Amino acid sequence: MERTARAPMLAILAVGSILLAACGHSDPAPTAGDATTTTAKAEAATGDFGTMKGVCGPGDPKSSGKAVRGVSDSTIQIGVLNDATSTLSPGLGAGYLDVAKAFTDWCNEAGGINGRKIEFVGRDAQISQAAARIIDACQSDFMLVGGATPFDANTVQPREKCGLGAIPAYAASPEAIDSKLQALPTRVANKQANLGMMRLLEPQFADAFQKIGMMAVDTPSLLKPSESTKAAMLNAGYKITSYQKLPLTTDNWRTVVQPLVGTAEAVAPAPSDPTALFQAINDVGYKPTLLFNAMGNAYNQQLITSMKAAPIDAPFYLGTTIYPLELEDQNPATKLAHDLTDTVGSKLPWDAGAIPPWASWLLFAQSATACGNDLTVQCVIDKATAQKDYTAAGLLSPVDLSDPDAIPPCIAVLSATAKGFAYDEKITQPTDGDGGVFNCDPENVVDAD
Repeated sequence: MERTARAPMLAILAVGSILLAACGHSDPAPTAGDATTTTAKAEAATGDFGTMKGVCGPGDPKSSGKAVRGVSDSTIQIGVLNDATSTLSPGLGAGYLDVAKAFTDWCNEAGGINGRKIEFVGRDAQISQAAARIIDACQSDFMLVGGATPFDANTVQPREKCGLGAIPAYAASPEAIDSKLQALPTRVANKQANLGMMRLLEPQFADAFQKIGMMAVDTPSLLKPSESTKAAMLNAGYKITSYQKLPLTTDNWRTVVQPLVGTAEAVAPAPSDPTALFQAINDVGYKPTLLFNAMGNAYNQQLITSMKAAPIDAPFYLGTTIYPLELEDQNPATKLAHDLTDTVGSKLPWDAGAIPPWASWLLFAQSATACGNDLTVQCVIDKATAQKDYTAAGLLSPVDLSDPDAIPPCIAVLSATAKGFAYDEKITQPTDGDGGVFNCDPENVVDAD
């Protein structure tokens, strides 16, 4: 069954969520602030970030004899794409600027990139002006790092034309995913999808996965990952009994929920604020067996807020390729990223959306440092995309940067309730060694062709 309905305007904000872009962190407590600063300064002194050694550090920068846009003998200018002042979704991507400040403060204190200090410039696309901001960046930025914008297909041509390299927090459209002069540390479904969470839940929910109700937002950047995930589900033998394409606005969520009654037992919500959906589920009296997030886009505080506002009587599971934030005390890189982000004083909640920009900045700095005085866009991208098991010091499960369409096989399964997220080791069945948290079975990845 395929139908069209109208979904919330907040679905635009969920573009960032689906692509792990809703970035933020919590206010540091006054007493914890001193400890956080001390830890951050200790790490900055060496330029090491967890298991990544010498990410930043001093040096004697010398010109290669050829002018490089955005690079002087003492500084490197980086653009950070965001949509912070958008009137449609105010604050979208504002967290990218928080992470940019946290990282560049840390890196510069350690000596910068071989002695060059990083200066970042926010490139606010306001959702609808992305191409114009790329043209601006082409005038003075060395690269774009640690930012993103949801409707990015029209950024590819001007960026490639001016030779502007990018290591974004995410790429949304197929055009952006496969574009040149780019390294992608985080991935969304395109030619493949990671269905490991469903595979691991199948012993408990096999019957429900033969009656799936799936929703997608009918805009290009969101629809393609949804369509790819849907195709992968069908290829894996699951059955989708209701597939609804939802535009950006809605007047009545009951019209979305009603078709699920009696036809779907497992519900995969659309990438949007689910509060109205949960309320409609309760209002209609619909009793799904479970809700699940197959696309890795619900690991954010909005889901927990929605569950508090409209509690649902069904378990909710999601999979993530991000090291679970709830286990940060077991992972020095996650703890350090959290501590450093807290130092900039943002009012945004700390959640998994902060990890992709951190992974992007770390990859940029590591690659740029390895280039030495031969600091060119091509060198940075070559160094970055040569890595086939990049983990951002353990912030992520390993990803092959040489292939932008390759989906990492590793997954961690989380449950979500109004109390928060919880890592489920029993369901995940970790395979990545002693103390690991990910299931890395190659069967987790399913082709979407």
